[in-house]
Amino acid sequence: MKLMAYRGFYSSVLALFLILNTLCVDAQETDEIVDYSTPDDYIVGGITVSGVRFLDLNVLIGLSGLRIGQEVSVPGEQITTAVKKLWQQGLFSDVRITVSRFVSDTVYLDIALQERPRISSIRFNGLKSSESKDITEKINMPVGSQLTTFLLNNTRKIITDHFVE
Repeated sequence: MKLMAYRGFYSSVLALFLILNTLCVDAQETDEIVDYSTPDDYIVGGITVSGVRFLDLNVLIGLSGLRIGQEVSVPGEQITTAVKKLWQQGLFSDVRITVSRFVSDTVYLDIALQERPRISSIRFNGLKSSESKDITEKINMPVGSQLTTFLLNNTRKIITDHFVE
């Protein structure tokens, strides 16, 4: 009777050990750790773009300056330059380039972008319809265009100048 109790105990411990061991192996495969103190050279095996709804993905990859087959250092100057090029477009509120995965000497990159908000409609409260029409013509903000800091400041100035007159 005691022998059967020990077998049940050991089989339970063995099953628990195998489950925990499997979880540890899975965790090691999904976590990619990049040592930023020592850059390594890799060949770009693929580039994906995420977070974009209205822009062409291939154009964005082209704007970044990165291309498949290119040798890059991770971390390195090419990736930093790609982020700067995308920021300079003024189309995004967030730009990140991350490593999706490593396969021997090949790296797969993901360009994560956050598009700026777009104008869906323009309304003025407390104004006559003729005055609203005049301001709308002056500010010239087409519905669907991206909302940038420059556009907001310019619109604020045009409206202020309109009412000062």
